[in-house]
Amino acid sequence: MEDLFAEQKRSLAERLELLELKLNKVLKEGRALKAENQALHEERRQLRQTIDRQREESLALQRQIKSSVIAGSMAAGVDEATALRERIDQYIEEIDRCISHLKA
Repeated sequence: MEDLFAEQKRSLAERLELLELKLNKVLKEGRALKAENQALHEERRQLRQTIDRQREESLALQRQIKSSVIAGSMAAGVDEATALRERIDQYIEEIDRCISHLKA
């Protein structure tokens, strides 16, 4: 009878030891997963900051492009106005020559 109790006691001790090993393994994996989760949260935060910064840079570049287009169209407008003034001056000179021929 004592042998039976000793056998059950040993079996119970072995099962407890095995349970403790499994529990320690689960706890270790849980700590590893928690650390990985924290690292992933930090990486996500950094990626969001990068996206926000790139979005701001993109908007700034879009504004710069709009300004360049407006400035270019204004410059083209100035060039066109200058060319138009020169053409009008030529017409006036030609009209003055025609008038002087008519007077003569």
